[in-house]
Amino acid sequence: YEEAWKGAGRPKRMVVPVPLTLCNTRTHINLKQPKNGRVIIVRDDEPSSIIAYTLCSEEYAEVDPFRNVQAGALMSATTARNLVKHTASLLLAKDKLHVEFKWPAEIGTRGDGSRSQLAVTVYFATQFAALRRLYCAGDDTPIIRSLARCIPFRTTGGKSRAQFIKTADDRFVLKMIDGIERKQMLGTATKYFEHMSRVYHRDRLKRLRSTLVKILGFYKVSISKPTTGFGLASKDDVRYYVLMENLFYGHDIKVVYDLKGSRRNRYEMKKGAVQLDENLIERIQSNEGAGLFIKENAKERLNICIHNDTVMLANCNIMDYSLLVGVNQKRGQLIIGIIDYIRQYTLDKQVEYVVKSSGVMGGKSKVPTILPAAEYKQRFRQAMQHYFFVIPNKSSPWMMLIGNYQTLMDPVLKQELTRCTNPLQYKDNENSDVLALAHRLTSGP
Repeated sequence: YEEAWKGAGRPKRMVVPVPLTLCNTRTHINLKQPKNGRVIIVRDDEPSSIIAYTLCSEEYAEVDPFRNVQAGALMSATTARNLVKHTASLLLAKDKLHVEFKWPAEIGTRGDGSRSQLAVTVYFATQFAALRRLYCAGDDTPIIRSLARCIPFRTTGGKSRAQFIKTADDRFVLKMIDGIERKQMLGTATKYFEHMSRVYHRDRLKRLRSTLVKILGFYKVSISKPTTGFGLASKDDVRYYVLMENLFYGHDIKVVYDLKGSRRNRYEMKKGAVQLDENLIERIQSNEGAGLFIKENAKERLNICIHNDTVMLANCNIMDYSLLVGVNQKRGQLIIGIIDYIRQYTLDKQVEYVVKSSGVMGGKSKVPTILPAAEYKQRFRQAMQHYFFVIPNKSSPWMMLIGNYQTLMDPVLKQELTRCTNPLQYKDNENSDVLALAHRLTSGP
């Protein structure tokens, strides 16, 4: 480049060497970098870098609802509260802002001189920008920084054939979806944002508990004449991606379960792969007794989260979602989150349900995995109740499990409950508190 030196009458030409790692036909080193100080190197074989460059670009800044908010700036408590309130309102915005950005760029310094056009469409730009701010507690710069580099990522086991890309720092995952899921995502996103607005409610007492693995972005990435990488074609290539948090980031996970509540074709033969429902049931019934154990208060929170999330998913006619469970043996923790909650119960799934229910495709008379959304919700809830076993807290005087399980209860309390629930011994307005407690215990959830 040329730089005018002080006191010199003519500019002096300087040559800046380019690292050899950038001198290839997959790198766009001539793209204009934004003025905000961020430098993103775009690579054809790393779609996340194209998304990161888009979110940093000056073109995106023109539609960014937080363009006037300086990252990392100190602000008063009142200003911070107003910003949080404004962010929550943007999450519920009714407008569906889908913005397309295009950049013609010459492929790296050792290319054949041809030009490649990059295009990124940001779906629901306003709502997802607000959600990323809430997720990052005010500044989504860490997400953009993570998206700058990515690596291939293949899931082991499971029935999904979806392609995944994981950011190099392991924080986030890009999942590629097809055209049908894209259409369904566009139709259900509004209810998803309403659900997230309650999850991130500014009043802690009004927040809704949830175990959904957060979707933080929705993009269309197209590259004209791309080079090889991540299975990209040799001609124009268009892919749809959803950006999700990595549920297992920062955890040493050795065993992973993908649970749907179904027992049809839900067994994984490969060792070390993601285990399915029948694998878990087999381990529970074995002599090892290696089930999933959680404490009473954790089981209560889990039930509340599953209830809240499945209500929203059923209202969106969504089914075929899973509860992903990772076992962190070093810390003695279970890392849990609901994934794959995009697919709706549409006509193709209805046909699949009818065919599999008829027994033509085998299945040993087992109920198909695919069910109508309301039925899928009920089966999912019931299965999760049985998959997780309760460890009673030391402070609890009794524990009662509804169903055919053994009942453990303090003898004095059991005698009192038996007396109060006996119609011959019960009188009006007597021991009403104890009777109410007994009714709650025996009526079930």
